[in-house]
Amino acid sequence: MKKILLFLSVLLTYSSSFAQIDVTATSGTPFASYATLKDAFDALNSGIQTGTITIAISGNTTETASAVLNASGTGGANYTQYYNFSNWGSTKNN
Repeated sequence: MKKILLFLSVLLTYSSSFAQIDVTATSGTPFASYATLKDAFDALNSGIQTGTITIAISGNTTETASAVLNASGTGGANYTQYYNFSNWGSTKNN
């Protein structure tokens, strides 16, 4: 049992070490982590996470393509407001 818990702990630490963007939402999927801002915005644009969105940036990312957040109501994007928190401060956007 201890070996299984140790394995799961190592696996969780390893997989989360690549996620620099954490997104929480009041509707849809309540929490998800992404390696890039583009991945997070693509998920929001598809409607996976909706409502009030909080985006927490915990480290540097390497973006190989433009990260575009569509306006709410465009495609699957459906949010009332979003917050962006990073190591450098926070902003609220309506």
